[in-house]
Amino acid sequence: MAQVPLEQELLRALRRRPERTLDELAEAVGFPRTNYSHSLGRRVRTPVQHLVAQGLVEEHGRRYRLSNRGRRALADRALNSAPGQDDHDRSG
Repeated sequence: MAQVPLEQELLRALRRRPERTLDELAEAVGFPRTNYSHSLGRRVRTPVQHLVAQGLVEEHGRRYRLSNRGRRALADRALNSAPGQDDHDRSG
């Protein structure tokens, strides 16, 4: 199975459950909770800020949600993906 880019996984996580913090997003995309001295969110801060800059994600305080543009982008990717590489959630 092909590796899904981190930004795509972040969009999927926000589609499944909006209003997540950076720490919740990091957990949702599978970063292990092994280093308790550092926030998990630091590992996804840059990619999430990139998605915000692209207009795919909206930031509300310290929480994030998909924008309408982000929803359309996910739908377009699902429709245009190669057979066997659809946009279904891998973890349920």
